[in-house]
Amino acid sequence: MNQRILLATDGSASARSAEAMAVNLCNHMGRCTLEVVTVIHPQVEKAAYSRAHPYGAYSSRADVTEAERLLSEVGDRIRAQLTNPEAKVYEQLLEHDSPAKAIVEEAEATGECGMIILGARGLGGFESLALGSVSSQVLHAARCPVLIIKE
Repeated sequence: MNQRILLATDGSASARSAEAMAVNLCNHMGRCTLEVVTVIHPQVEKAAYSRAHPYGAYSSRADVTEAERLLSEVGDRIRAQLTNPEAKVYEQLLEHDSPAKAIVEEAEATGECGMIILGARGLGGFESLALGSVSSQVLHAARCPVLIIKE
């Protein structure tokens, strides 16, 4: 059976810690697919998320280029550390006005996601209370297990 793990990254130090945990888990599994995602915010209001068109003309070319660069770097780093020959890695750029919602929707799109792994940036106090962190929102909305890694 193939285990599917969704790793959400934003390039932060906590996301790098989550990346290391995802690699460690994949190296100790049988068949494993690791989907690395990052979310960019659209420049304009757009229609609802669609797996067929996860991003499009709603973001600036600079945002898309930067996100693709991040995904490529993370994907390459993960592939270099994987020792499990049955592990596969692919990257996916998502566009949504809510990163948490995009992560959860992508995880649930196929019904096969076994776990979401993401970092916690550690916003505290009023900021976290008023806005709610992405990791907290994912934790409460996801139907699969969520592993939140602190730096």
